[in-house]
Amino acid sequence: MRQPATLELYSYWNLLRGARLSPEREEVDPLAIRHILADTMMLEADEARTFPMRISGTASMRCSSANRKTAPSSTCLLRPNVRPPPP
Repeated sequence: MRQPATLELYSYWNLLRGARLSPEREEVDPLAIRHILADTMMLEADEARTFPMRISGTASMRCSSANRKTAPSSTCLLRPNVRPPPP
C-alpha cells in the first residue's frame, strides 16, 4: 500500500472494525471519507458469493461505463466466464 488514499482508507477501516474482521456496513460513513470516496470501492460479502459493490467511487467505475453499485462485482472485476470458486 503506497497510495495515500489507500493508506487513509485502511486506517479508517481498522479504526471502525477494532478487533473484528470488518466493520458493520452501517458503521461506514461515506462522509467521513468523502475526500477519497472517488478512489474507494467496497464490496459486501454475501452468501451467494456475488460480492455486490456497496460503495463504488468514480475512479473504480472506470472498468465499466455502468454504475456497478448494485451489480455483482464479478461482472466488473473478473474476466468473462470467470466466477469465484464455490464455498
